Amino acid sequence: MSKKTIAASALALALVVPSCLGPNHASRGLTNWNAEVSSQDW
Repeated sequence: MSKKTIAASALALALVVPSCLGPNHASRGLTNWNAEVSSQDW
């Protein structure tokens, strides 16, 4: 493998892994807002 391929793979993992493991505030905020808008499910 070339050094550019290894560097690109490391950069991609560095960007993707924390977003999968960390808290998802945007999705949670939307879920909480959606739950507060109406008490009816449908």
